[in-house]
Amino acid sequence: MKIGRVIIGIALALLAAGAAALFFRFFPCIQGAGLLEKNLDLGKMSFDLTLGLSGERLSEEQIVFVDTLSEITGIQREDLLRLRIKGQSWEDMLYFEVIPQGEEEPLTQMYLGEEQDVVNAAMLYHAVRSSLTERYQFLELLLPQWSGGEYVSLEQAEQMFALDLEGVKDFSLSDYQNILSYWEYFALLAVMDQEKASDGALEFSLHTTLPGDEQENDGSVRLKLRLDRSGNPSTVSAEYHVNNMPLVLHRLDALLAKAGRTEAFSQKKGLLPIESVEGTLVIGNGESLQIPDALIDQETVDQITAIRRILQEMLGK
Repeated sequence: MKIGRVIIGIALALLAAGAAALFFRFFPCIQGAGLLEKNLDLGKMSFDLTLGLSGERLSEEQIVFVDTLSEITGIQREDLLRLRIKGQSWEDMLYFEVIPQGEEEPLTQMYLGEEQDVVNAAMLYHAVRSSLTERYQFLELLLPQWSGGEYVSLEQAEQMFALDLEGVKDFSLSDYQNILSYWEYFALLAVMDQEKASDGALEFSLHTTLPGDEQENDGSVRLKLRLDRSGNPSTVSAEYHVNNMPLVLHRLDALLAKAGRTEAFSQKKGLLPIESVEGTLVIGNGESLQIPDALIDQETVDQITAIRRILQEMLGK
């Protein structure tokens, strides 16, 4: 009897130790999943990322867009396929700067909202004018210096520069809100390495390589999350690097399908051309945004459109 009690006692002690080990291992994941579910608000976010675009996965309209932009700005096509995007969001509005590879200054700035989208046409015009007058000095007489408001609607920008901005106009932050449930966040954190920072923040990291197949190269994912509960609101910081984005999105879709989700991130129009992405983002620290009211009038838009058409005829474009 005594031996039986000893064995039972040892078994119970082992079970208790195992339960304690599991608790200490997964309790940060429980905390982290709750914080992510509650605070992952894309309407209060700042970001600095670099996108690598695949020329092979661009649509015909996107190819025309990139080629036209390269032609009128003088920026090499391959530099327009690697873009640094810096900005922030506030509620349903998104602001960002677009900086092609090798450039120090933004090519343009955009504000995207539910009711109105505008682009800094003055910055884009300066880039176009500088490129064309550098190649053809006589155009300084034809291309006036920019004056008046800086911003135009995306429709006006399309008209002025013969660009197709449909993909930008279709973008909406709401398409990416609440993409994972509490248990999906928990599952993600459970497979990541974890540690507690000296200031009490929860930190999780992941570095993995997904094997490809005959059609796709291997894909690597590096992700570091920092969940800081000290402020109000709490903040979520992320450092990330993903190459072979299509492979990663296909694997994500497959995992979500097993969980009964019908999301298809690999088919989202805005994500299709992305080959790689890296950068940082912080959720929980956005500043108030407002659509600029320094808009140029339609008459100026029509004048610049007419000049652009004349140039195309003169230069045989």
